[in-house]
Amino acid sequence: IFFSVMASMKTFLGAFSVLAAAVTVGLLLNIDPRRRAEIMLETEEFVQRWWIQDPNKVSDRTAAGVAKIRHFETIFPVEGEERRLFQDPYAEYFYAGSTLVNWLPKRALMRLVGDQSVGLMLLLAGRTAFFDEQVKAAVAAGVKQVVILGAGYDTRGIRLGLPKDVTVFEMDQKDLQEKKKSTLE
Repeated sequence: IFFSVMASMKTFLGAFSVLAAAVTVGLLLNIDPRRRAEIMLETEEFVQRWWIQDPNKVSDRTAAGVAKIRHFETIFPVEGEERRLFQDPYAEYFYAGSTLVNWLPKRALMRLVGDQSVGLMLLLAGRTAFFDEQVKAAVAAGVKQVVILGAGYDTRGIRLGLPKDVTVFEMDQKDLQEKKKSTLE
């Protein structure tokens, strides 16, 4: 039933997809983790087949996935002696479902993500923090040009508050960069 309802709502992605995602999240939190993983894979395949696969467009799946992880790091509550690795106030604009994620409690979100994905999330968040620190150190040492290869939806050039005399060049697929630019404008 879920898939047929989603197929009929294909043209009304906005509010309806958020509602469907909220219902799905509520259902997924109460089932066996293995079955939850199967359902999530089936849902992802369905969404890819019906909404995302456009042979005339470049896929932004990786860029959106990494943006999602940067968004998670930005919104997760920090407790006690913990400190946030970085802030990316733009990440939420680059993946579907970010509005829903903002409302989920940390514990529910982590249960939904699953144990295997937590490691990947930590790796990518750590990598982002490491690259941020490298760019800051290079600029502090006098570097005036930064080149980011495979930039995806990274917003390092604007979120690090680099001096005005530092130029950031981003290299990635043209369609992806155009989408990023239009989203940020």
